[in-house]
Amino acid sequence: MFEAVVTTGYIIVPGFSNLVYGLTNHSNRRGDHEAAETHCRQAVESELQVYEPTNPNMAYSLSCLGEALLGQARPDDAMTPLGQAFDLRNRPDMAEARLAWTKWLFGRALVESGSDSDRGMEYVRESRTVFAEMGDSAESELTDVDSWLESRSD
Repeated sequence: MFEAVVTTGYIIVPGFSNLVYGLTNHSNRRGDHEAAETHCRQAVESELQVYEPTNPNMAYSLSCLGEALLGQARPDDAMTPLGQAFDLRNRPDMAEARLAWTKWLFGRALVESGSDSDRGMEYVRESRTVFAEMGDSAESELTDVDSWLESRSD
């Protein structure tokens, strides 16, 4: 059996944070970044009732929040949640694909905010390599990175 916590309209089941990510990812993908931000903030709040702030499962909703903020051209605001998510995922036992998604978003925030463009571009390129190696399962992520890189070269 598992425990579930119901708060603010969400059911948070430990180990199933990707369900919350799916809802917010849908909003981000259709370009409704304001709605995604609202969902992500609610998800972070709900997850904090289940997880400690240092639990790597928190990285899902923090990354989604950062993505929503980047989508609104708010890279300075995205730095905190993406930095937290990156720190939670940047560990030897973390799946490379999970780290790559957060690293791509954090790298983008580093560049767009002007905080550390060199390190940001390094993270973006490292993530692109992982997405390319993943093949079809990361096709949309690879397309996003390539489009972003192309827009930066103009």
